[in-house]
Amino acid sequence: NEFRRLKEQYPEEYQKAIELPEKVNIARFSKNKGIIVFCRTDNYFRLKLVDFNEKIINSDDWKILNLLKCTPEEKGEKFNENYFEIVEKVKRDFENEANKRESEKKYIIHSVKKEFESLIQSLKCRESEKIKTKLDQLLNFVNSKQLNFEQSKLIRNIARDYKKKCGSKTIEKIEELEKKIYSELENAPLVIKPEIEKKYAQIVIVEELR
Repeated sequence: NEFRRLKEQYPEEYQKAIELPEKVNIARFSKNKGIIVFCRTDNYFRLKLVDFNEKIINSDDWKILNLLKCTPEEKGEKFNENYFEIVEKVKRDFENEANKRESEKKYIIHSVKKEFESLIQSLKCRESEKIKTKLDQLLNFVNSKQLNFEQSKLIRNIARDYKKKCGSKTIEKIEELEKKIYSELENAPLVIKPEIEKKYAQIVIVEELR
């Protein structure tokens, strides 16, 4: 781990680094040109390398970390204040990214439930609205429940076994599914919907590569 190595090799510098105030900025000479912006919101961190025309060049954290490498003796330069407008744009874009990521939490579906949904969609093919409604009700019931290991195993096996079943009518399959699933999951707790929180970005460090 790179951070652990730095902490062990340069303990004093490491301590100074983690105590730095927000939006520390510096410049240095480099064969690579651009502005590195280290953004964070809560426990989500990203490094961005942007050119002097506001275009993102790289968003690969590990590649950008390599560009940040320097020796303790290397001299820093004064950051060009004309570039703060670019830094603020990177911050706004990162904040939008963080909030999009946060909003996607409500769409995360357990892989087992996805398998079961695939089965339901295949059973609905060319069926009447009445049967489609019954299948949707069964899917909504499964999606509303927190599944433990044994219940997840049951739903996965059902999803895989019923896709292989041939010959029986859909209505018969539904009755079998309802009998198995409703009884097994009746007392399972309801899914707790995740709270979606507005995220606000911070700039941790800005470095100009000139």
